[in-house]
Amino acid sequence: MGKYIQTPGHIFGKASVLIHEQGAERLEGVRPNEFDLQRALGKAIICVVENPLFDAAALAYSKAEFLYFYTEIPNRPKTWLAMDWEKAHELAGLEAGST
Repeated sequence: MGKYIQTPGHIFGKASVLIHEQGAERLEGVRPNEFDLQRALGKAIICVVENPLFDAAALAYSKAEFLYFYTEIPNRPKTWLAMDWEKAHELAGLEAGST
């Protein structure tokens, strides 16, 4: 568990960096079936969790991983993003076909 996208030089504001530099799109009103909807469009979901000391941009590389971030982290602000599936996996250091 835990595949993260690094944004060198950025401890905070990682959602904005991914939007402006990597072409990610902000998702509003994310629901439990969002992983399947975005996957059908060729997109991956990134959950940017705002922690007190840093932002963490987590790739939801599987539906189980998506549901973990969707249900198990209720007390921290989150920004949900969609990004090209292959690009997101490349940025997280994974092969797109491996998950």
